[in-house]
Amino acid sequence: MDELTALLRQARLEKQLSLKDISEITKIQPRYLEALENGDFSVFAGEVYLKGALKNFAATVGLDPAEVMALYNKLRSQEPEVEEVEQPVGEKVKTAAKPRRQKVEVTRQGPSFTAGVIVLLLFLVAAAIWYGIKGTTEEPSGEPEPLQNGQIPGGSNAITGEPVVEPPPSPALELVSASGRETVYSVTGTEEIQVKLTFRELCWVQLKTDGTESFYPRSFKKGEELEATATDTVWIRLGNPPGAVITVNENVIEGMLEHTHPHNFVFVLEQ
Repeated sequence: MDELTALLRQARLEKQLSLKDISEITKIQPRYLEALENGDFSVFAGEVYLKGALKNFAATVGLDPAEVMALYNKLRSQEPEVEEVEQPVGEKVKTAAKPRRQKVEVTRQGPSFTAGVIVLLLFLVAAAIWYGIKGTTEEPSGEPEPLQNGQIPGGSNAITGEPVVEPPPSPALELVSASGRETVYSVTGTEEIQVKLTFRELCWVQLKTDGTESFYPRSFKKGEELEATATDTVWIRLGNPPGAVITVNENVIEGMLEHTHPHNFVFVLEQ
């Protein structure tokens, strides 16, 4: 990776930028930028963070991010593979023998089978005749079927006489727009947006509710959770979308694994 790190350092020096200057522009901590120039990629929590930092670094110092990533992938593929150590051969694993299929011969006896069919048909005919006679002799009760929830004809309550109020609709999400950088949803059937983030991997998060920064951007570890409410808009930026599960008013956002780069999620309340 010496070729890549030398390219990054040379471009930064030509731009007369310090690592601190790049950190203020990209919001990447200086220690990560220093690790990029030194080729120490082990400090990054995952490949998605490393590639994101490389692209931002390259764009800031005037390099083409696509060319930088092509060089990184090329050098990565040339790295020697770790030699696999063969495990000692132990005892052979005994596999259960497949059960043999047994042929079952079925012999039909003509007289007994035919007699059984005749008896069954006679029973069905007798049952049909009995139910027909019973149905013609019974008189209708004349009582109306009971209505649900104490209602009477016309949709009113049988006790109070007041109209029955239907329950409010459940909160729902609808996809408004989607691009490579941002996905927008509308939220209906509720008076506020309730967002819950559950993290299954290390993930950097920035969150705004009703246009106000809820907290300084920070990283969340696996197993941590984040909750927020808003009466208008919730804006979320995730550095590692596959590492988080977003639930909005008990609706889980699908397709998180498809976003391999930092992505914005916007939820707008529709009254």
